Amino acid sequence: MVVQMYRVSHGSLAYQRCEDQFLDNWEHPEKSAHVEDIYLVDEIDFGRSFRGTRFNTYMEQNGGEYVKGYHGTRRACHVGESGKSLIYCDNSECNLCCILRHSFDVKHATDKGMFGRGIYATPCSSNLQRLTCMREIIIYAATNTLC
Repeated sequence: MVVQMYRVSHGSLAYQRCEDQFLDNWEHPEKSAHVEDIYLVDEIDFGRSFRGTRFNTYMEQNGGEYVKGYHGTRRACHVGESGKSLIYCDNSECNLCCILRHSFDVKHATDKGMFGRGIYATPCSSNLQRLTCMREIIIYAATNTLC
């Protein structure tokens, strides 16, 4: 089951909370960024999904603790530019839609990473400028997408 994500209203508490987390984790004052839009998964849909089941199992095993991180990736389509929900493309070159459909998979990682082949996430949002172009999409990933 592909979990659908929905655009959060700019004036909502959820939007403000996510934007604050992103900006609070910005550690490089010489760099700048702003949040364009925020999409969140519906919790009921997520709980019913394979990823949600894995995440809930992980949470039970780790006393409710998880690590949040930011992951930058490329987008080859127009997902997220309009509409209330994300409509994922089928383009195999669109890393964003591939991640949103199937989660992270190391078999799609390249050897060009800073530490070799792997999936990179960082708790410091401003580190993404070193890893990707900030015009690309940033995924705020909890361990549910990394499991």
